[in-house]
Amino acid sequence: CLLLLCQFALFSSLPQGANYLILLLIPMVSRCCSALAVALLKPMSTSQYAERKTDKGYTFTLFLMLAIALTVGFLSCGKSGAALIGCLAGYALALRKGYKSLEGMNGDISGYALTLGELCAVAVFVLV
Repeated sequence: CLLLLCQFALFSSLPQGANYLILLLIPMVSRCCSALAVALLKPMSTSQYAERKTDKGYTFTLFLMLAIALTVGFLSCGKSGAALIGCLAGYALALRKGYKSLEGMNGDISGYALTLGELCAVAVFVLV
């Protein structure tokens, strides 16, 4: 419920005349982070990812997509591109908390970090 209220407040406060392209790039960045976390971090033994194999080409593609999203964000949106850095920071902090608490990676941690990362991104977008 608190997440919903925060999102409503932030989206209600979006600046008029801002470049809203950044709102398309925020989910791209958060989902790349999510896929990278699932691919690179040690899964929980009970996780649905426990038996997965990591493909180097897949990981490289995710890093490339993340780099493209960040580059496009800063080149086309100027200072609003800082929202993507806010997404990365929010995702990293939430991931660290969830990963340490549960001692491994799973889909729930990925979704938790993704949601908080996107919320942080919108907060930065509104404040910049």
